[in-house]
Formats: sequence, C-alpha cells, structure tokens
Amino acid sequence: MQRKHVWMLISGLIILSSLLVSCGQTAPQKVSTSAPTSAKTSSVSTATTSGPVMAKDSLGRTVEKPRYGGDFVDCWNTSPIVFDEALLHPRNTLAWQLTHDELFQANWTMGNSGTQEWDYRIVGETMAKERQPMVAESWEILPDGLTIVWHIRHGIKWQNKDPKGPWSGRELTADDVAFSWNRSWTLPTAYLAQSYPYKDYIESITVTDKYTMTVKTKVGMTAMVFKMGGDHLKLYPKDACEQFGTFTAQNDIGSGAYMLTDWIDNTTAKFVRNPDYYEMDPFFPSNKLPYPDTVTCIVMPDASSRLAAIRTGKLDKLGGSSAPVSVDDGLSIIKTNPELKYTAYLDTSQPAIYPKIQVKTNPTYDVRVRQALTMSINYQGIIDTMYKGKGVAFNFPMSPIPGWLNFYTPLDKMPADVQKLYSYNIDGAKQLMSDAGFAKGFDCEVVCTSRDTDMLSVIKDYWSKINVNMKITVMEPAAWTALTNAHKQTDMCYYYLLKTSSEIEFRDLGTGLQANYGDVSDPKIDTPRKDMLAAFTVDEKLKILGSMQAYVAQQQYIIALPASYTYCFWEPWVKGYSGEDSAGITNMGNYTRYLWIDKDMKKAAGH
Repeated sequence: MQRKHVWMLISGLIILSSLLVSCGQTAPQKVSTSAPTSAKTSSVSTATTSGPVMAKDSLGRTVEKPRYGGDFVDCWNTSPIVFDEALLHPRNTLAWQLTHDELFQANWTMGNSGTQEWDYRIVGETMAKERQPMVAESWEILPDGLTIVWHIRHGIKWQNKDPKGPWSGRELTADDVAFSWNRSWTLPTAYLAQSYPYKDYIESITVTDKYTMTVKTKVGMTAMVFKMGGDHLKLYPKDACEQFGTFTAQNDIGSGAYMLTDWIDNTTAKFVRNPDYYEMDPFFPSNKLPYPDTVTCIVMPDASSRLAAIRTGKLDKLGGSSAPVSVDDGLSIIKTNPELKYTAYLDTSQPAIYPKIQVKTNPTYDVRVRQALTMSINYQGIIDTMYKGKGVAFNFPMSPIPGWLNFYTPLDKMPADVQKLYSYNIDGAKQLMSDAGFAKGFDCEVVCTSRDTDMLSVIKDYWSKINVNMKITVMEPAAWTALTNAHKQTDMCYYYLLKTSSEIEFRDLGTGLQANYGDVSDPKIDTPRKDMLAAFTVDEKLKILGSMQAYVAQQQYIIALPASYTYCFWEPWVKGYSGEDSAGITNMGNYTRYLWIDKDMKKAAGH
C-alpha cells in the first residue's frame, strides 16, 4: 500500500517528463494497430494457478514451472526514432526487438538463466556453439567457402493483425527473407548498407525454392555476411513492404513473439502476445512462447522518473541498454528497495568523444592534440567520484569481460607511452599542445543529447586546464542521429562505443563506416579489420584485436572515457529472468518472450 501512495506523489513527475520530451513537437499521436478478434485469444491457458508448481527443466534443475499471463512493464529512456530497421541502426528501432525475428539466435539455455556459459547481460556476438535456429531451421556453408545456404523453417506465419492484407497470417517464405536481405543491404539509409556495402560483401542472393535461400559472398566476406545476416538483420513480409514503402507504428508487421497494438508518441508502446508464434521454451520444450499476455514499454527520458517507477512497483524491470542504471542510482535503489532483485556488471557501452580526424584545419588532426586531450582527463578521478570506484579506465578497443580476458592487456602491462596517456598529467598535456602549435589552446564544439551533459561538463573542466574551450551543444536524439549519421558535425560528437559485437571489426574506426563518426582512415587499422572480417571464430578476431590495443591507444582516434559498472533491477514477481539484455547482436528486448510474471505475487504486492 505504501508503494501506491508514493507513486501518486511522483506520477506528476512522469507525466511532466513525457510532456517535456514532446515539447516543440506536435501533440502525441496515439496509434492503434489492434489485432483481429481471432488473434486476441491464444491456444495456451492463462488461468491463474494458486501457488508455485515445481518441475524439472531441460537442464535437470528443479525450478518453479512458468505460468502464462500478466503484463510485463519495461522502460525505454528514449523513444524509437523509426519502426523500420532499413531506415536507421537497429538501436533506433526498439519495437522491432519484440515484433521481428532473425534467421538464428543465441541459445537461451546457455545464458545467465541457464548454464551461464555466456553473458547475455551485455550486447554481444553470438558464438558458434550457442547459435540456435530461429527462422532458419538449419544452414550450411558449402566447400567453396563463399556460399551460404539457408533452410527456412516451415509453418512460420506473419502476424495476423491490422492493417489487414494478403500478408496477414501468410506463411513466411524464402522470398520474404531474400527481399529483407536485399532491401536492408542496399537501401542507403540502412545500417548494413552503410557499414557492410552489398557490392563489397555479397555477390548474389538467390531463392532456390520456397524454403531455401542461397547467398554467394565476396572473397573473405563469408563470415561477416553470415553473422550480420543471420543474427542482426530482422525479417519482414515482402508484399506488405511493397505496398507501404516503409514500416511505421501503424503498419508494424513481423513474425515475432509480440505484436505492436498501441503506440503513443514519446509515451508508451503496447505489445500483445502473438498467438501464432512458433518458438517453444527451451527449458520447457512443451511450452509455447511467450508467457506474458502483454508487454508495456514506457518511454521515460527522465532518470528520476524511472527510479521512482521501479521503487514503487510501476515498472517490473529497469536497466540494460534501453534504460541503464548508473552506479549512484544503483547503490541508492539497493538501499531503499532491498526486495528488488538485481545484477551489476561492466557496461560495455562506453562513453566516448569522437573528434574529426580528416579535417586538416581541425586541431585534432594532430595526434599530439588528441593525446593531450586524453592526458588532461583524470580517469581515476572520474571512476572514484562519478562511478563510486566501480569502473575501468583502459577499456578500448577491448574490455576486460568474460571471454575476452585471454586477449586483453591491462593498462599496467601496456607500453610506457600508453600508460602515460592515462596518467592525468596536465604539464605533459600542455607540452603536447605546445609541440603541436596550440599552446594557447582552441575552441571546440561537442554535440550530444541531454543524457550526456553531466560527463561532458566534467571533461569540459579538465580540458579548460590546457586552454581548450568546449562548447556543449545539446540536441534532440532524432536531430543528433541525423547530423552524426551524415557525419556533418563540425568538431566532435559524444556517443557510446559498443565493444562486444560489430566493434570487434573496428566498426568505429574502419574507413567509410557509418559509425566512424571521426572519419578515420588508417591502413594500419583497415588491414587487420579485413583479417577480422574473414575470421569465423571469435577467438581469431580477438587475437587480432588484442594485438591492436597499443596502437589504437597511441593514436587516440576516439577519446574513450572510463567505463562504469551498470545495474539492472527487477521485481521479485518477474521469474525466469537474470538480468539479460540481449541474447545475440542488437536483440535488446528478446528476453521478454522467456520470462514470466507471478501474477499472484504481483497482486499481493498491490499491483
């Protein structure tokens, strides 16, 4: 009851947060894309069971048997910018993580809720041994090493929801898969087209029969095409796309576990269970997924609103890449809400400043200036004050995370010149500036979004000590994305390095890549990147990446700031969940199909 009273006090804050996000825009638009009556009923039973029932799962563990029903309430700290993965990077199409599927996925039983062989709390690349069929029931790479044959699962149906059309409830076929591949790999706005151009990676895509697609790749590109096409590219119906041109909240149609039925701009997304979904629970193979009746994702840009919501039980979960929880906030929640379950881990989405490299008139064209900017930052001071001691200074291009430690070299084992860069040496930084001809400093602009101002204010103060005057320009997320995707920022931009999937191939440093915001072009990076692209095993990639640590640090093409730990919290009535964020590459939200809600416990808590 106490939680209800607290929520009444802070509800106005959440409403105000939503209004602030919409400021300067048209009034929030509510979109209803409701499923037909036949799609609102599922073949699974959602009757309430009194008390827990214990059962053996597929791993032989005696656990509480999952139950169907309930509404899982999650949180996004920013609104989806688009509802079509071919228009922007998948990080901007949050809804598609629930409504659309890929050819293969990570094996849920090998993650945090299972054998714990892999850590799905971080957005990572799917390793070979954990790949599990999804839309593709199987695949093969022919002896020529250039041909991938995908065998599509029979009987998968496109969601039977509004808007109605010939695609409604139609079987997914190889034609749909080939269409999705061609469009997402050639449309100029698509991330794959920008970062892995079709002409450089793919020779041809052919539909062999209704359930078979054959892909021929360019020499040395098979591994990358397999990875990005299999565990990154979302699939959509050909005929619907041809009719609508692009997908929006009004016509969002996939084959995923949930269907988007209601969307209010910058406020709320509502998803309902897809009754035709094909995947079974890998822990209980006779159970059809997903378990919750609905998933509600509330857009909360304001951190205080998010904290109030999880504290009062109005959110079932808070954390992960869609709404990360800082160390300060995490420690506070642990103190005020000991009943919440939580996990803490190193955040591999690391804050960074990308200076423009190829503009010769920019001071940061000179490596000595970039080194000086890094040397003037008190890395340990940020870790001690902003991260409460829970952070890592030397974290790029590799992180000290499970699976990487055999290839990661810590800072104290790096060459002396690299160690010096992270020593917080103002005099040394001033000398580098003087040597580069900038003893009097210079002015610069860093474009960012509102969530980044605290860190940038600290960096601005550090840089002022070497006469660098930073102007912080705060932009709306959509405007920031448009500007930086076009690489039109004048000086620098602030963003986050993702170092556990595409980053392995130097996504942020490779010549011509969309995420290379600084326009870096360096053969000493591009050559090993090609070797990593051709490598099929992650260990091969990591060995090459590890050998590049010192060089990347010396060049300071990207000023990678300290990485902090992050927290994920969930209510005790959320079962079958251990803090997972993404089982595979850019699959944030796919955990929602595996977890379940203890409705009795939630009701007893007053929710």
